[in-house]
Amino acid sequence: MRTSVSTLKIKRVIKGSIVWLKRECGKAGCHCIQGEKHESMYISRSVQGKTTMTYIPHRYEGEVSAAVAEYKRVLQQLEALSAQTMKGIKKGRRK
Repeated sequence: MRTSVSTLKIKRVIKGSIVWLKRECGKAGCHCIQGEKHESMYISRSVQGKTTMTYIPHRYEGEVSAAVAEYKRVLQQLEALSAQTMKGIKKGRRK
């Protein structure tokens, strides 16, 4: 499949990795004290050379997952476009 800049159709994107952390809330009588910890989504990403973790509220988990997947999709297409461009440049040099 040939890729072009006009076919990228970029949607909302987030560069980072989804991380799931389990923790105890500390409330007396909560099920997490018995070992069934609360699970929360975070995005791990590099900001100015430092790794940061950002908590994602449950209501945004689907949207954030889609944005991370969209970033990866767009990045793959950009890599393919770059390879095609380099291939064209190399072909032009041989003439």
